[in-house]
Amino acid sequence: MARMKFDRVAAVVLLAVLLISGKGIAQNAPAKPVVESDPVILFAPFVDESEFSGKWKLSEVVPQFLSAYISEKYHASSIPPASVQIFGETIGVTGIIPVAMLERFASHFRARYVVTAMITEFSIGRFIVAEQDLAGYESFSAEVGFSYKIYDAQKLPMDVDRALLSDGVAAGKVRDRALGITLFGKQTDRTNQYLTLDELPFGGERFNKTVIGEAMARTAVDFASKLEQAIVHLQLREIGGAGSAASLARDTSFALHRKQLNGEVLVVDSLEVFINLGSDDDVVVGQRLPVYSKGEQLRDPNTHAVLGESDRRVGEVQIMELRAPHLSLAVIIQGVGLIAPRQKVRVNVVR
Repeated sequence: MARMKFDRVAAVVLLAVLLISGKGIAQNAPAKPVVESDPVILFAPFVDESEFSGKWKLSEVVPQFLSAYISEKYHASSIPPASVQIFGETIGVTGIIPVAMLERFASHFRARYVVTAMITEFSIGRFIVAEQDLAGYESFSAEVGFSYKIYDAQKLPMDVDRALLSDGVAAGKVRDRALGITLFGKQTDRTNQYLTLDELPFGGERFNKTVIGEAMARTAVDFASKLEQAIVHLQLREIGGAGSAASLARDTSFALHRKQLNGEVLVVDSLEVFINLGSDDDVVVGQRLPVYSKGEQLRDPNTHAVLGESDRRVGEVQIMELRAPHLSLAVIIQGVGLIAPRQKVRVNVVR
C-alpha cells in the first residue's frame, strides 16, 4: 500500500512538472510574424483659406486628389472627402469635422489614420512684357500649399495630443521657364488656357499638364514624403501593379499613373552623396531613395544567354537639398561604407 501511494504521488509530481515545462515551452516559443494589412487613411475635407476665386471647390478637390494619389502610390486604402461628407450628413455633421468627432468618422470607415489640413496657397500668375500692338513675352507660375495634421485614430479617444503623429506644411511651386511670344496684342493658346483654366476637370490629363497641375503634383510628392515619415509601414506599389480598390484614380477623372524614376550616385563624400535627380525629377527634400548595386548576371537556363543583371540593395539615402533640375545632395541613412559612385537609385512616382 505504501509503495502504491508513493507511485501515485510521484506520478502527480511528474505530471505537474510536465505541465509546467510545457507551459514554459509554449511561452518561449517564437511568435508567428504579424502581417500588417494595408493602412486605411481617411482624408477629411480641408479648410480653404486661400484667396482663389475660381470654379474649383478646393476644400474638396485638393484632398480628393491627394487621396487618389496616395492610393495609387502606396499599398494603402484611402477614404476620400466625398465619402466622409456623405457619412457626416447622416449624423448631422456638415462642413469641417471637429477634432472631437474624428474618432467617430475613423471608426465608421475602419480607418487607422486621419488627415486634416488648411489650404493656405493656391495661385496662378501670369507675367507679361509687351507694348500694345507689338510683340511681347509672357510666362506663367503657380503655387499650392497647405498645413496638415496626421492623426493615429486609435489614440484619439485617449489623448488628442498623443494621437497627433505629424503636423507641417506641404507645398509645390512651378515657374514656367520658357517665355512665350505674343504678336501684335493677340492672345496665344497659352493665354487662352490661362483665362479658362478652372474650366478643366481638376486632376485630368489636360489639367496635369498646366502649371497649376504641375504645382499640385509637386505638392502631392512633398506631402507623400512626409506621410511616409509619419506612417513608417507604408509600402510603395509595384510598377504596373493593380491600384487599391479604394483608389479614386479608377473612379474619377483623375489621371494618375505610376512610373519608375531611375538615377545614379555621382559622388560620395563620407555620409553625403550627390545624385543626378533634382527639382525637375519629382523628388523632394526629405524623400528617401533606395540604392542598388549590380548583382549577378541572369542567364537563360537553356541557351545560357545573358538576360540581364539582378540588383542588390545596398542602402538608402535621404535628400537634403535640391541643387539643380537634375542634381540633389543627400545623406546616407543606411549602408554606410557600401554606397559608391555609379550605383543606382530608384523610386516609384505617380504623375
